[in-house]
Amino acid sequence: MKDLINFGKGAAIISFLIGTILFSLLCYLGESRGLINLIVYFGVIALITNSLIFIIGTFACVISKNNRLELFKTLLLMLLNIPIVIMYFLYATNFVFK
Repeated sequence: MKDLINFGKGAAIISFLIGTILFSLLCYLGESRGLINLIVYFGVIALITNSLIFIIGTFACVISKNNRLELFKTLLLMLLNIPIVIMYFLYATNFVFK
């Protein structure tokens, strides 16, 4: 169970950092077809990966009596990425399609 908690926290933090770096590069370098493709591919991979980890973590939180609080904290950390991603997406689409 500790492995799932650590993996979920790591996935949330790494997704946030990579997304922030890519968003910063987009703002700094401007519209680049290669960078936009990379951002889209990363977004799809991160969405699938984080969704699977979140679903597995949710089931583990329901089933497990032990570590329920730690699992719940990990799931909350993963959910904190959603508003950040929405903000990045809205800004990036306004930036690219202005």
